[in-house]
Amino acid sequence: MGSLRFRGRCLQRESARRRGGERNSFTNITNYLDWQGSGTLDASANWWDTNTATGVAAKKNGSVDYTPWLHKADDTSGDPGFQGDYSILDVDDDSPQTGLVDRIREAVALSSGSTINLMAGTYTNSAQVVIGKDIAMVGAGSGSTTINKSFDTGASGDARGWFLVDAGFDFDLSGVTMDGSGKLVFQGIRNKGEGSVDDVVFTNIQYQPSGPHITASPSLRWARVPCT
Repeated sequence: MGSLRFRGRCLQRESARRRGGERNSFTNITNYLDWQGSGTLDASANWWDTNTATGVAAKKNGSVDYTPWLHKADDTSGDPGFQGDYSILDVDDDSPQTGLVDRIREAVALSSGSTINLMAGTYTNSAQVVIGKDIAMVGAGSGSTTINKSFDTGASGDARGWFLVDAGFDFDLSGVTMDGSGKLVFQGIRNKGEGSVDDVVFTNIQYQPSGPHITASPSLRWARVPCT
């Protein structure tokens, strides 16, 4: 189930089918989503009649993966159903996560190419984050939002980058700490396009040990970027 509008009634599911509550708009409903099945229901990429982390979390009952959610209620098409606006997505580590793709990579894949807001918390990347569209990834501050990883980067080519920004795209990262503790990290960000780094702390970025923390074109814009 996807691309639907729900107004004034509850979506209640007891089925063991765990995927099917995504890409919808929930508005003016008392009990937005009541999941009584086993496991975790994937309810990502919905509009929940609010965009605050606490507000969205309060709209569901049971084990529901609600991240990322839509930041705006806009319907981008006159076609039947709900065609959500994916230009701004919000991500929260408090949400359960279904599937093998981590929260940040899921948001990157869903984004139409604009802004991904990371709420305060800790996010673990399970594989290289590939940026193939223009994205501004905005944390709650380098002291509040941390990104770590559960994999080792490669030692040659593009596999060296924890984050890989493809040529022709702009990636602006701000308000996070990138912590490579316990894993091999040849390069924190391998940027082949454009972008900026602001209020980002790089720590434990090393490959037996090595670095550098970032390799990028000369036009990359830096601000408030300590590396330890």
